[in-house]
Amino acid sequence: MTRTRADFERAADLVVKGDIAKRSFDAARAAKEVAQADYDKAKSALIQAQAAKVQAEAELAGAKADLGAPGEENARIRAAKAALETARLNLEFAQVRASVDGYVTNLGLRPGSQAVANQPVLALVDVNSFWVHGFFRENHVGGINAGDRAIVTLMSFPDKPVEGRVVSRGWGVFQKDGATAQELLDSDRGDR
Repeated sequence: MTRTRADFERAADLVVKGDIAKRSFDAARAAKEVAQADYDKAKSALIQAQAAKVQAEAELAGAKADLGAPGEENARIRAAKAALETARLNLEFAQVRASVDGYVTNLGLRPGSQAVANQPVLALVDVNSFWVHGFFRENHVGGINAGDRAIVTLMSFPDKPVEGRVVSRGWGVFQKDGATAQELLDSDRGDR
């Protein structure tokens, strides 16, 4: 959410100066709005889960007050413990944790979108391990080889070049503006 807001603010500054297209600004604004909606939805789910946990704890306390059969033989105590465990699980499900520190990208969700099991809804770029893909015309790649030194200038940080090494060179690009890769080839987004 913080990264998306920062991207939007940076895009707003750049569009005023005429350094980026209005289309790019609109995309940044849409990403910010989606991120805010997702954040609000997750926050609401968290509050509901916390309320359910408190309610389950209250029911457990009530069942203990009513007692009944001692210990685990008491059906009310078992039911309250099951409700408490369900509330704990629901609270855990309401929290989304990334496996690494990083940046969210390719977030294509909109308000009302539903996540489907085993279908990615975003990409997480590990802040400690990332790479850059470059798309070059065929007559420019002849002198580029694995292991070569590479200096990359990011549009968001033009005064801080990033140094790296060429890892590999691909042999084909599926050329369709803004499309997801098809036929197992990298996708040329057309923005050279």
